[in-house]
Amino acid sequence: MQKSLFIRILCVFISSLIFSVLLFVIGYINEPSPVPPEPGVVDMTPPVLSTFLVIQLYAIPIFLILGIPVSYLIDSICKLINLKTNILIYLFKLLLYCIAATIIYKTLFNDFFLSFLPVLTYFHVLLFLEKFLTRKSLQ
Repeated sequence: MQKSLFIRILCVFISSLIFSVLLFVIGYINEPSPVPPEPGVVDMTPPVLSTFLVIQLYAIPIFLILGIPVSYLIDSICKLINLKTNILIYLFKLLLYCIAATIIYKTLFNDFFLSFLPVLTYFHVLLFLEKFLTRKSLQ
């Protein structure tokens, strides 16, 4: 239980960093090319670091409050189903995480994309950490 919680908390911080970078890159790509300010006009464009930190400020609590309980719930549902192959387990968990993202979208956010990107980022980082950390501990 403690190792599983440690993996999930580590996953929260890693996936929130990845989500922040992805969101920043997407916002940077969609933003029109910067126009140099006219003389005497103050440039109000936020610096890169402050934008990244603001995204982190909102992402980490949401990942902690929603990500950890939802991942435990999905893991317990998958143990009840008792799927045999890794592909079926992956696809079933992916379906459950997409359902969770849809529920989060309907209740919290107005942007459909903003609910799927962090959920799928969290899911794949969690898969990677579970595989990597359990393999390291077996050797």
